[in-house]
Amino acid sequence: MGRDKIKEDEDRYLIERKGNFHYKRRVPLKIAHLDKRAPHVRVSLKTSDRKLARRKRDLLEEADDTLWASLAAAGASDDAARRRFEAAVRRVEAMGYSFRPSSDFEGTDVFNSLVERLRVAIDQDKPDDVAKQLLGMVDAPKTRVNEAFDLYCNEIVADELIGKSQAQRDQWKKVKRRAVNNFILLNGDLPMDEIALDHAKKVYRYWLGRIAPKEGKATASFSSGNRDLGNMRVLYDAYFRHMGDAKRENPFAGLGFSTKRKKKRPPFPTEWITGTLLKLGSMTTLNEEARRILLIIIETGARPSEICN
Repeated sequence: MGRDKIKEDEDRYLIERKGNFHYKRRVPLKIAHLDKRAPHVRVSLKTSDRKLARRKRDLLEEADDTLWASLAAAGASDDAARRRFEAAVRRVEAMGYSFRPSSDFEGTDVFNSLVERLRVAIDQDKPDDVAKQLLGMVDAPKTRVNEAFDLYCNEIVADELIGKSQAQRDQWKKVKRRAVNNFILLNGDLPMDEIALDHAKKVYRYWLGRIAPKEGKATASFSSGNRDLGNMRVLYDAYFRHMGDAKRENPFAGLGFSTKRKKKRPPFPTEWITGTLLKLGSMTTLNEEARRILLIIIETGARPSEICN
């Protein structure tokens, strides 16, 4: 049966035993020697509900597709390792859990959670392999800063760019890319899990030298330095949350520059707005669309790009 035909079957890889559904799928012959679960993958879905079983099946199917693609590609490349890790995360999610690194299970306060996951693993066809995934004993791939930034833009926060014009997307990415480029310039394109406080401080000192130089005038503002440090802090936090390691300490946390001395930009006086912008006849040279844009900006305080792009 062709791949497309299999996809059309709503109950593909599902079998029912004693009222509960199981996922059963043959491991492709060309990579069977690389997958310890061969010749078949068998996973209890722990449900008698067909719709829920299909949803869990979809997650496991995607996880196996990802894993087998990495094994076929294979070897020990970073891309293959990343695919194997992503497959493990999806498989854990299909069992109704979130992926957590093994370090999360070291405290006594998570003993019950540890036991629960072990019981689930014991019930599976290949308990050792399942236990490694449920207990976070799958090595996360070595993702470098540049790769993490691409993942951040294309997957982690892709939904935030919906509705933005291409110009707005480019500007959004440009500011964040600057922070990444500056970090790499100072520290190199490090793997994300090797970034330490010393690397973050190097970025801080770089901006400090521009904001408050020992000699000469400043060549950068407080806000520029804070923006770079803030963007790296957000990238670091978002990446590890995405990888299932939300508790990881952020080396960029707490680094920034005080803006207390910065003068606030004064608002336009009401008298000037009414006596100049809204003065009778002041908009006669504008067409109807331009007049409406100006009035909306005055009324709402929105940026011109938010109204007319």
